[in-house]
Amino acid sequence: MSSAPLTDTELDALHERAIACFKAAGDQLEAMPLEEAKRVVRALIGPSLNAMGVPSIKRETLDGVSLADCVFAAHRVKLADEASIAAQRRHGGTLTLSVIPDERLIAAVFALARYHPNNEPIAIIDGRGIFVLPIKEEQ
Repeated sequence: MSSAPLTDTELDALHERAIACFKAAGDQLEAMPLEEAKRVVRALIGPSLNAMGVPSIKRETLDGVSLADCVFAAHRVKLADEASIAAQRRHGGTLTLSVIPDERLIAAVFALARYHPNNEPIAIIDGRGIFVLPIKEEQ
């Protein structure tokens, strides 16, 4: 998003888009409250931050979470952030945003959570393979 102020028309359009997305998700929204979506997003982001040397405060798991739930959670949190941005621009005050994983990171972390380390590829496309290899984590 640009840092230029949004017009009232743009804010209204953003609000309508968020409402339309929430309505389209229907029962799935009821099945995953925003706090659960944020927990899933933390579980997806944590391993990537750890790989960059950023320590994770609490390691979340993806136990019982489907790949579809992971994608949905990321979109749910992104829409909540967009609604927060619109509200902050309209009314002022502080703003807290989440780090949202893209679909590639979601798929990678989901695969790491589901596959055990092995020297065999779990998928091969055009001569490239996806592997889950053991590494030593620093304590």
